[in-house]
Amino acid sequence: MLDLGSALRFIAAFALVVGLIALLSYVAKRWRGIPTKRGGGRRLQLVEAMGIDAKRRLVIVRADDKEHVLLLGGETDLLLDTLPVPAASATTDMERLADA
Repeated sequence: MLDLGSALRFIAAFALVVGLIALLSYVAKRWRGIPTKRGGGRRLQLVEAMGIDAKRRLVIVRADDKEHVLLLGGETDLLLDTLPVPAASATTDMERLADA
């Protein structure tokens, strides 16, 4: 059977382990470990999505300096086209980054 000193040591060690788990969880949520291209900004952005029918969606995704048109759903997902980012969007993004 445990004496009082052993019980207190057990409780303190258990509290320390739970505290470390909570701290590591917090750090993992804050730091994603993914290097970004533009000073901390996200590299992937959903520009627009539209439902085609019950299964399929047409999606425009911006990744770095390109926009990708994707058809998602059905049996396979398709990359329909890859386009450069429109000049107006690029300027808006640069202004947004400068303001941040």
